[in-house]
Amino acid sequence: MVLFKKKAQRRIKDAKIVGAQLPSIIHEYLALYALANRTTKSRIIVMMLDEWKKRTSKNVPEQHLIDKVIKEVNSMFKKYKTIPAQRKYIAQVKEELVRRGLADNVIKEILRNYD
Repeated sequence: MVLFKKKAQRRIKDAKIVGAQLPSIIHEYLALYALANRTTKSRIIVMMLDEWKKRTSKNVPEQHLIDKVIKEVNSMFKKYKTIPAQRKYIAQVKEELVRRGLADNVIKEILRNYD
């Protein structure tokens, strides 16, 4: 027997899946809250993250974050003394940026000095 009929879930266009490991007590409360309010855990988490992004991006704009990453890449790049080592490092950085799901234009901006 099903307690509540599940609403059809709308899919968000251009969405990514993000995994997170939660303490059991938080997961249980989240599951109970979602069930009692006829919503999904995903919707609650998306709502919370949306609010977090709105608050955070006022004080920390995206360009500031990009500049911090560029500074870190530049700092690490200087540690590699040979051209092959530098090329290998930049390839590894690019691979990590792609794996982390950054947009192509952000990756290009971060690596613009290394093309």
